[in-house]
Amino acid sequence: MEDVGLRSMHSEMLFDRVTFHDSPTPYWLPSQVTVDVETRHQHWRNTHAFSGYRRFSVDTKQQVATK
Repeated sequence: MEDVGLRSMHSEMLFDRVTFHDSPTPYWLPSQVTVDVETRHQHWRNTHAFSGYRRFSVDTKQQVATK
């Protein structure tokens, strides 16, 4: 996308095995994401770290209204 000044964009995701005390099934969830963006004049690298995952549940009820 050179026409808007974007020369490159790259994302890298790392996953870790996460277990919860109330579930025997492990989950593979993101632990770190790095995003690199390069334009004509700048280069950005953003790193995001994820931890402390918690498991929760939600109950919902759907009701269709009549006119």
